[in-house]
Amino acid sequence: MAAMLPATARAATITVTITGTTGEIRVGEGPIFGHRSYTLIPPGDPFALTYTFDEEKGKQSIPGVNDGLITQSGIEGAAPSSPGTSATLQIGSALWEFGSSARSQVTLKTSTAGRNEQFVFIAQAGGNRVSAQIVPGKGGFWPKNGDWRASFTSGPLDGSTASFAADNDRVSASGSLTPSAITVAGVDIDGQWLRNPMGGGERKWQLAHASPSGGYIVEEVTRIIRGTKADGSPITPSTVTYWQAWQIPVGADAPADDIDSFPDTALAGSTGEETLSAVARYYEGLSLPAAFGAGNSPYAGSRLSSLTDPHLSTQRATLPVATNTTQHF
Repeated sequence: MAAMLPATARAATITVTITGTTGEIRVGEGPIFGHRSYTLIPPGDPFALTYTFDEEKGKQSIPGVNDGLITQSGIEGAAPSSPGTSATLQIGSALWEFGSSARSQVTLKTSTAGRNEQFVFIAQAGGNRVSAQIVPGKGGFWPKNGDWRASFTSGPLDGSTASFAADNDRVSASGSLTPSAITVAGVDIDGQWLRNPMGGGERKWQLAHASPSGGYIVEEVTRIIRGTKADGSPITPSTVTYWQAWQIPVGADAPADDIDSFPDTALAGSTGEETLSAVARYYEGLSLPAAFGAGNSPYAGSRLSSLTDPHLSTQRATLPVATNTTQHF
């Protein structure tokens, strides 16, 4: 089952630019793209389709992993949490803005069984939509590690397709596009990703490969606690949020203390139920903010922790790893 991963922290903006030539385009009410009403625009005009995505919105997933590499990842969501922040289509000198998205999605696949990337952007207003199915042409570059946010450029894109509908209740057009090149401007972490394999019920952090400059795994933890203390009084506060961190040295692929645990020393002798959710990323080259210190949160034990949101940029961070559990104590 694919785990859906909520995006956290101060997010990187991912910009995707697809270029090529137009297919057949039908104009309804005009003028639009430089053509009058009820005309057929012949194929062959140059186009540039540009998407922007905010990974802080929507839900991310990593449904495919093989031989130490991500083979499929993506993000999707509907308004108000749709990750697609904008989409524009330029044909010749004319530019169409599709507006805010009602639903958007990116799916990147990198396995030898099927290399492709799918984009869906459905706007909130009118019949505006634009989608693309991108595949690498013969000899074209394609990422080995399937982090949908990672920067890359590829072409040719033989066999790729795209289509759109533009409508603002005054003018309208729809048609097909033939992509020839794609450029993704996003994060740059050299195929790195964070995993937390479970064996015998124990969670251990590990990177896909050694870190070139060192950094930190930072995990945001929210614990909702319902129960009573040993003296019979209710546990307060009932909701606790903190951040805990593990340092990974230069050239290492795991921290010295690689166990991902949630100490319960603050609840010693108590009884009740706890719902826990946590989201972690590895931040390449991070200097840990001063708010982190050993024992800052009693719920993190002696581990480096912070009670305030560090607002870390994800520009050099891996995809998030999520944990959700409910336990009785």
